[in-house]
Amino acid sequence: MPSRSIRINGSTRLCCLIGHPVKHSLSPLMHNTAFEELGLNSIYLAFKVEKSSLGDAVKGLKSLGVCGFNVTIPHKVEIVEYIDEKDRSAVDIGAVNTVVNRDGWLIGYNTDVQGVIFALERAGLTPLRGLAVIIGAGGAARAVVTALALMGCEEILILNRTEERGITLAHEAEKRYGIRCRGLKLTYKNLERNVEDADLIVNATSLGMHPEIDQSPVPKELIPEGAAVFDVVYTPLETRFLREAKERGAKTIPGIDMLIGQGASSFKLWTGKEFPVETVKKRLIATLGGEDEG
Repeated sequence: MPSRSIRINGSTRLCCLIGHPVKHSLSPLMHNTAFEELGLNSIYLAFKVEKSSLGDAVKGLKSLGVCGFNVTIPHKVEIVEYIDEKDRSAVDIGAVNTVVNRDGWLIGYNTDVQGVIFALERAGLTPLRGLAVIIGAGGAARAVVTALALMGCEEILILNRTEERGITLAHEAEKRYGIRCRGLKLTYKNLERNVEDADLIVNATSLGMHPEIDQSPVPKELIPEGAAVFDVVYTPLETRFLREAKERGAKTIPGIDMLIGQGASSFKLWTGKEFPVETVKKRLIATLGGEDEG
């Protein structure tokens, strides 16, 4: 990374990430690149925080007057016990990934939804129509369901290894957003019966993430030509799922766009400034060893 244009001094503001593990997080690179590009006297650090220390860590960050922080695994749900207020975005998802310190009052947000919307809009998927198939029913899937509902998706199918979790999420989505949504067990047969009619297929699991890059949630032969395929995984840049979808003639949307989108939303909450998306994306791609295709 080039040298910072602003030296750290007594006025430098701190933003950070708390979670466990955080060693391989790209958030420090992403946000420090943005601070540098905009000439802001701020710095972003990552802190490993064990579950048993979460309350003490939040209390310490509040006392130190940090401007805000991101929250990652395994604290996205438990963090609500230690903040003062939840934004509607955090209530809808049931988890917090961004906290803003407003004069000692900690407000929790979830910017993952905005990350999904950013990625899909960047790919030109507006407005959404037809059937969306989501693989997974965890936190990422919740963000995807909410984003799709807000973007006007007509029907959602959730396929999950534990069928009950998928059904529960589907029922919640129907009740909250008035959207047609159902859940089924993730099996080859259920994929075969439903994926061929999908306009959008989303991998909202960790399948295919480094180092297990040989995995994919949908067999290549079942990926329909002409569908859009979105993978929330961003390491590697092109997962096996995306690579095989491209070979089948599908439109592919990389997880790095969701990463940047959620980061941009966090950044604006902390600073009030627009995120330098293209500069940050080029830096991330260079770090991950990929080629920027524009």
